[in-house]
Parts: sequence; C-alpha cells; structure tokens
Amino acid sequence: AGDTVLAVNGERVGSSLGLVRAIAEQPPGTVVRLEIRRDGGTSSVPVTVGRRPPEQTE
Repeated sequence: AGDTVLAVNGERVGSSLGLVRAIAEQPPGTVVRLEIRRDGGTSSVPVTVGRRPPEQTE
C-alpha cells in the first residue's frame, strides 16, 4: 500500500494526526529524521520541513 511513518526524530507517532503535529512543531528548513516501514523493513530517512502553502478560499 505504501510507506508507514513510525517516528519523527525518534519520537513515535501513533496516528496521522500525531505525524502532522510532530512536523508542525518544526520550523521550515529543519531536517527531521523519519523512521518508516517499507516492504516489511524499517529505515530512517532525512526530510527537510517545508513551508505549508496558504489555504485557498473560493
């Protein structure tokens, strides 16, 4: 199905909301390490936090 994020900087995230909160605490440009499950194994990947685009209203 896809990758599953298990932790951000070593802190476990139990849900997609937990992942969003962990990332939202980091300023843009920060490199965080995501622990992911992929194809039955786990790995750690560095990811640079970006700026969230403004919400569009119609």
